[in-house]
Amino acid sequence: MSTQIPLTFMLVIILITMLGACDNRAAQMLVDAEKCDEQRQAGNLQNAEILCTRALGDANELELDPDTRSSRLYELGSIKRQLSKFKEGEELLRQSLAIEEEMPSSQVGVALRLYELSLVLAGQSRWQEGTHFLERTIPLANHLDANQQNSLAQTLKHYARRMESEQPQTASRFRIAANEMGEQKSQ
Repeated sequence: MSTQIPLTFMLVIILITMLGACDNRAAQMLVDAEKCDEQRQAGNLQNAEILCTRALGDANELELDPDTRSSRLYELGSIKRQLSKFKEGEELLRQSLAIEEEMPSSQVGVALRLYELSLVLAGQSRWQEGTHFLERTIPLANHLDANQQNSLAQTLKHYARRMESEQPQTASRFRIAANEMGEQKSQ
């Protein structure tokens, strides 16, 4: 019986230590997320990539709430795109989109992820596949702010030029949608 007490005591100490390590890891992930954003805004994308990767953590290591997980996946996916790591960015953005589509009233989040996916696909010369994401983005464009709508309009115009010979109807729809966004912005 006396050997049972030290064993139980040791298990309690181990459990407390593990819980403390989880709290420290969660705090470090939060700091990394803040530093990632600072580095991204400063244009230091390589540093931002490292910090965002750490901020995302191992999915099995710590449970992040869906909104936080989606935001971190999106951020890292966007950084990967800017670093021309299109395939890696695509995977992260697809994961983020899947989370956003499950969340109620996340139309801005869905629109941004669809738009970003069209960019990573364009970076891989997968224009045809990217058109499907842009088609889904257009009805959500009114939920985006003016700068986001402007970026989307520019991307629609670029896709329209690329798709002109293969899909003239799609190219025409994209030009019309881009022009309508420009008209709404000026009102």
